[in-house]
Amino acid sequence: RKPPPPDIDPLSLADRSSLDVPLAAAGFDIVSDEEHQINFDLGNDPDTAWRLATLPALATLRELDQAGTHGDVFASARLAFERETAAWKDSITSSVVTPDC
Repeated sequence: RKPPPPDIDPLSLADRSSLDVPLAAAGFDIVSDEEHQINFDLGNDPDTAWRLATLPALATLRELDQAGTHGDVFASARLAFERETAAWKDSITSSVVTPDC
């Protein structure tokens, strides 16, 4: 079974034009837009970094875990998180910093 859609989708604004229609309908003129790279410093505490990074998916992880048919969901997600973020560690501070998004 596919996981349910998240309550809050942090990527819902990934499409740069996703707000153009509602803003135009509200009477705003879109004269320009800008794109910036943003890094998120998740700190140097592995537990805090894990909690911050998984916050958007927490409801889905809990639901999958409660279903009881997917093994240890949180352990699997934590291993995947650690594998993916190993290369993101700052060599000086040991902070987990996301690559340019």
